[in-house]
Amino acid sequence: MSRKTIRALARNTRGGVILEFALSTLLLLTVLLSTLEFGLEMFVRQSSERAASAAAMEYSTRRSVVETEVALKDSLPVMMYRCSEPLEVRLFDSILGIELAEEAAGRAAQDDASDASAVMARVSYTCRWDRLTPVVRGLLGPVFEHEVVVYTRMRD
Repeated sequence: MSRKTIRALARNTRGGVILEFALSTLLLLTVLLSTLEFGLEMFVRQSSERAASAAAMEYSTRRSVVETEVALKDSLPVMMYRCSEPLEVRLFDSILGIELAEEAAGRAAQDDASDASAVMARVSYTCRWDRLTPVVRGLLGPVFEHEVVVYTRMRD
């Protein structure tokens, strides 16, 4: 290309508005979708915590894992059914000298008479959600995972 052609292209401003519009639209959509995804993740967190709390209350009064799963499903919005993982209930006969935060601590609930001796239960619920937007996926990873652990004293 000659210098004359390069100067002519540099002075030509037609199409500049379209270019600005395209770039600003991409930026605006990225911000908008990222904000939408952040709001969705906050909704999933809040709903997960509310549902796990309801499930823990259900288990502490009825002592049935099946009924606890039903209470959890009833507390969750329908859109969260696909991200739900099975509920885990661990029981503790005594809480003295036991590290409650350890995943293997306590014993798994059996839904039989052996569960009656428990004084405390730990209900764990996990929700895994595939991220929607490429920007958030690139920054924070492809999967959003939220685990809720609720401890409750057994009620008579």
